[in-house]
Amino acid sequence: MNSAYQQRRVRARLVISEFGEPVAIRLRQLNRVSIIPSDEGWALRVPFHPPSASQGSSASERMRGWRRNQGIELATVITGDAALQAAAKLLPAINASGAKRGEVDSAVQLIGEVAEPTGLFERYASLAPDVSRRSRNEGLPGRLLTNLPREVRLALEMATHEESERRALEGELSLLTDAWEEAEEIAAIADDLFVSDETRARLSGLKKESS
Repeated sequence: MNSAYQQRRVRARLVISEFGEPVAIRLRQLNRVSIIPSDEGWALRVPFHPPSASQGSSASERMRGWRRNQGIELATVITGDAALQAAAKLLPAINASGAKRGEVDSAVQLIGEVAEPTGLFERYASLAPDVSRRSRNEGLPGRLLTNLPREVRLALEMATHEESERRALEGELSLLTDAWEEAEEIAAIADDLFVSDETRARLSGLKKESS
């Protein structure tokens, strides 16, 4: 009973634009999430449990044209920022068993080897596909996340958080820059209000003479 529960328990939910509600990722699908090369450097191939067709005919229509796995699953390829967000949800579930201190140290070292956190995903997306009989990758390109060494999976999880923090910081600095520019404009306007017409004309004349 416990094994059946663990298999059916939802480990993560992802938003996929073709469906009106988050899709369920259970253990079976989680074990077959793979990182693959793409035009953008890397992507995630994610099997998922689709919404029940009994919830309405629209769900059945959306399922047409999707790749079916064993008749009960669909699969999608996620790229760009959406892939990073998906990895941030899936990797903690994959790494739920934790790691040893040495594995954590190795993960930190791996992150330090790349200029940007996303570079780590590109590195492992470019590896040769899984070909072992135990790969569970159904002969598809890419590497199963669960087949990567634990320190690599942990490093990838850390990379998602580091990249999110970097982007958040960049967004905050952008807001500060806008605020500074606005403050300078306001200060310039305020200073100009206290300058008489005679002084302003004199300053203008001095500028012309100096040029």
